[in-house]
Amino acid sequence: DGTPGDNTIAFKDFLKCKLEKIIDVSIFTSGMARLADDTRLSASEGAVIYAISDVNHDPERSQNNQGQTLEVGSNCDIDGVIINGGGFRNNGFLVEKKTNVTIKNCRISNGKGQAILDYMSKDCVYARNSISTSYHGIQLWLSENIKINENQISQVKGGIWSACAQNVYAAKNLIHDCSDVGLDWEGGNNCISDGNTIKFCTNGELAVFSTGPELKRFNVPMGNLTHKNNIVVRAGDYLDRAGTKKINYLKDVGACMIYGNLDPHLIGPIIFENNSI
Repeated sequence: DGTPGDNTIAFKDFLKCKLEKIIDVSIFTSGMARLADDTRLSASEGAVIYAISDVNHDPERSQNNQGQTLEVGSNCDIDGVIINGGGFRNNGFLVEKKTNVTIKNCRISNGKGQAILDYMSKDCVYARNSISTSYHGIQLWLSENIKINENQISQVKGGIWSACAQNVYAAKNLIHDCSDVGLDWEGGNNCISDGNTIKFCTNGELAVFSTGPELKRFNVPMGNLTHKNNIVVRAGDYLDRAGTKKINYLKDVGACMIYGNLDPHLIGPIIFENNSI
């Protein structure tokens, strides 16, 4: 109806449509669509959501928020939804201050927003999604108790990019062709990457950095950050979001695993263990 509000029924009805049936529907025109708490949204017939314009940027959610299509409520289960951002700042899911959200088997591409932006949410699972040609793949800000498993992420800026998150487990993801980092812990604690394959990332496939200046006020302690059992492939170039080959200037093996500017007081170690390069 073009006004902010609960768009749950509209999206449920739309996603019952078959893939080959083209429907011109204006579900929401002034910002992100919203799904109510306790919603299960499944595109069982393969419907595709196409964006036709930018979503207004709301810097209160995150300084790096580039615009998502759907704002997800607590206790939501999103399964098999396809979002094509149309090249706009309008693709993916925002999970803001929510609990118990699952996003799985979705395809998100062709947009300038983060495919999944988790902002201060807890107890969420992001699994078996295919993400490409987006701003970041999966971005966490001040999130807790998150599982990120078996996703395929390519041609983004940062693959899995975590800022001050706690208790994150990222396993068996395939990440490649990133113009920044592949899998990155920036501040936070008790985060583990385990058994991922990460290739062709210009600023390091595995990374650990200090808490960002904009997040220091939250006083999240840093430590117990681990990258283990991962497979890393380094090359002289990578593909950008447009599919164009770009030169990768970090060509030495040492640049595959990087850390720097750690917080002055750590509550536990920084571990790079049993990674294959």
